[in-house]
Amino acid sequence: TPTKSYRLNENIAITGKATAYAGNAIDNAQVKFKVHRQARMLHPILLPGGRGIWPPSYNAGNTQITNGQTLTKTDGSFTIDFVALPDAAISEQWLPTFEYVIKATVIDVNGESHESTFTVNAGYRSLQLSLSKTLAAGQAANSSHQFAIGTSNMMGQPVAAMVTWKL
Repeated sequence: TPTKSYRLNENIAITGKATAYAGNAIDNAQVKFKVHRQARMLHPILLPGGRGIWPPSYNAGNTQITNGQTLTKTDGSFTIDFVALPDAAISEQWLPTFEYVIKATVIDVNGESHESTFTVNAGYRSLQLSLSKTLAAGQAANSSHQFAIGTSNMMGQPVAAMVTWKL
């Protein structure tokens, strides 16, 4: 799982490695790939006054944004490059997250195929913030509270970031 944060309209390079069942690298093999995009709405939009609304429902289904082929190197590695294109039919104001599903099929010299799928998420924002509060055992609900702020990339992996919080 990548720890990098991806943004829309950015070039994304996914590196894979083709290995045989015995564990040896498969070199100079053909790699065919397809990249599909799916939109997801993760959160309601908060309006002034703290009221939230959900974006209108939208279902464009799976859209193929690119396909192609490449060859593996001597160590079995290969790279798939694509641009994380957003769906222009969905307004940026709704802050959609786009899921890019990369499907790669490696065909070795014997004609055997090995297939793998990998997913990358990207959005108009590259970080997600989470806020949590816990009460210690026996702590009164109206006493002072400690909050924890977490930052993660669109894949849910923790990412270091400076956060300023004002009440």
